[in-house]
Amino acid sequence: MATTQISKALWKVSKTLYKEEEKRRKDAASQQKADRDRRRRAIRETSLVEAVFTVMEEAVDKATGSGSLPTSVRNLYYQVRPLIQRYTSKELRYEYFSQDLLPRYQEEHGTIPDLYYDPRGILYEPHTDEAVPLGTREVEEYRFPVWLFDKILYVEKKGLWPVLQAARIAERYDMAVVAAEGYANEAARVLFGNAEQDRDYQLFVLHDADPHGYNIARTLREETRRMPGHSVDVVDLGLKLEEALDMGLQTEEFTRKKELPERLLPRLTETERAYFEGEPTGRKSWICERVELNAMTSLQLVEYIERKLKENGVRGKVIPPGDELPGLTKELYEQQMSKWVDDALADLMSGITRQLADEFANTYDPESAEQWITEGFRDDDVRSWREVLDSRLHDLLYRDNAEALKDALWERITEAVKRAT
Repeated sequence: MATTQISKALWKVSKTLYKEEEKRRKDAASQQKADRDRRRRAIRETSLVEAVFTVMEEAVDKATGSGSLPTSVRNLYYQVRPLIQRYTSKELRYEYFSQDLLPRYQEEHGTIPDLYYDPRGILYEPHTDEAVPLGTREVEEYRFPVWLFDKILYVEKKGLWPVLQAARIAERYDMAVVAAEGYANEAARVLFGNAEQDRDYQLFVLHDADPHGYNIARTLREETRRMPGHSVDVVDLGLKLEEALDMGLQTEEFTRKKELPERLLPRLTETERAYFEGEPTGRKSWICERVELNAMTSLQLVEYIERKLKENGVRGKVIPPGDELPGLTKELYEQQMSKWVDDALADLMSGITRQLADEFANTYDPESAEQWITEGFRDDDVRSWREVLDSRLHDLLYRDNAEALKDALWERITEAVKRAT
């Protein structure tokens, strides 16, 4: 009996020690596996970076035709992707290439000549109907019009532009509007930087009440890896979460696949953290809640923008300074006079033009058009058929019949003036 009790006691102790040892062994094995996985990921990541950097020069040469033509970042990516298969089987995603690897490469090796980012968003000017695609090249060539607008509003969703356009927001506030596609690309941020330096423009941003929206506002005004040193004074109009909740706007669930940006976390309120951090559903996956700008009706959106602009000290309409107004007024007066003269002369000349066209109709043969076009294409296949014909007819009039045309024109003008007086 005593022996049995001793045996049971020993087994109980041994069993506990065995379980503890087994747990330690499993934990150690799991840790070793995790370490191995991290090392493998690091090796794969390093090999991918090295592969991209190794083939970049060859890819640039292919994409640009040995430097004879410009290339977009996306086109360069499509040249890089097959070349790295010599060195790695790892998949290269465009976002990783364009947002991380390419900036890192240019930091180390210098800027790639004639490389541009595709436009992602459009700048709409007030009063002019001008629409400027926000690509690298377009922004480099853009010059701010004088005394046309002194504010720019960045809207993260281009689908909202028709609402703002119908409400004439741009015209009423003398404010250009950037209708974008999410995050501001480098060109848009360069535009904002140029605006601040050019004439102290007021800069605003409108975004969703979610982590991406908040981060869009942050990256529009602060430096990032792609744009170190970037700093612009941008007024955040929201949409902020608490404000959206106070307005009774509908929330919606979304799955967040990345950690919240470290620079963003300290700026979030307790409510924002609760909604944006969400509930974990797996490794690097959280179910969160947000409010999008689209939750507002069109009328709510317009009223919200106007209210936020006024709350943040939006300036009034653009009026040139007093010392420049006289000169600008004289310039506009002369433009109006020029338009009047052009219109009056156009009325006078329309009849004369028809008379001269009939009088000199025998100077060209319409049946020769096809022959002229064929000959013109042999000389220059860049031109269209219309350009070829224009060039041939120009030569007939200005070279072969110039003097006769001048004499006939002055005769008709003299007759017209006499009749008018």
